[in-house]
Amino acid sequence: MFRRFTVMVLALSSFASAPALANEQLLGRVRLSFSERDLDIIRVANRCGNGSQNGFRAIRLVVDRADADIEGLFVQYGNGRTERLAVRQRFREGSSSRYIDLAGNRRCLTGIAIVGDTRNRENRQARVRVFGLR
Repeated sequence: MFRRFTVMVLALSSFASAPALANEQLLGRVRLSFSERDLDIIRVANRCGNGSQNGFRAIRLVVDRADADIEGLFVQYGNGRTERLAVRQRFREGSSSRYIDLAGNRRCLTGIAIVGDTRNRENRQARVRVFGLR
């Protein structure tokens, strides 16, 4: 009985997360340096013609290779406006953020700026990948 319940829960959870992953797109990646408050910019290759088809409603950060301190996260929209997004400061290697909602509905992104640095003892740079959710 318990085994069937476990299998059913796992199956349902995989169906629930599948649509989000299908609508997720890698927007870019950066390597954070060891210097304090390093600024890295991702240029998003996005056609902004029709916002409802090409826009994103949220983004997510994934950190690997080393720990990272993120001090600021900014997005630039197709209309030239910039928004600062709330994000936690310390990311452990292998961790990710929640989906961070963007202002408005589906927004055209042209750039993402990350202010932060790498924190580790092995002298490896943290890699931050940014995913957009349609």
